[in-house]
Amino acid sequence: MEEEFTIFEDDDIRVFYRAQDNVYVALDKNEERASMWEYAFGLSPIYLSEIERLRLPLAAITMMYKGQKRKSVKGEGYEGTLVNTGKKGFIGTYFGHGFKGTINTNQGKTDISFLVLQSQGRGRERDFLN
Repeated sequence: MEEEFTIFEDDDIRVFYRAQDNVYVALDKNEERASMWEYAFGLSPIYLSEIERLRLPLAAITMMYKGQKRKSVKGEGYEGTLVNTGKKGFIGTYFGHGFKGTINTNQGKTDISFLVLQSQGRGRERDFLN
């Protein structure tokens, strides 16, 4: 797997996954503010590759930053809709923002649900700043 890949970038923010830390990072374009995120799946899209599964929480983090309630998602072998439930909840010992959706794959339609939660980076966010 790639060490780091960007899922979203615009004039304000870049959101990427960093494999060595197993976290998502949201970084403003001036590199003055960074936050780290983790995820936990409730219903996992089993038909997707590991990379494609990682792209779904990245899309969710972007939705939170942009204030979006619903977003179309599309990747290699799937497309569907992701919804910010607006609720916080638990999956196992993880507590975070809830997302759900339905995606169509080559293997059929499947429901997904997961949480994204802000990671306790213990100051590691500074590693990404100027």
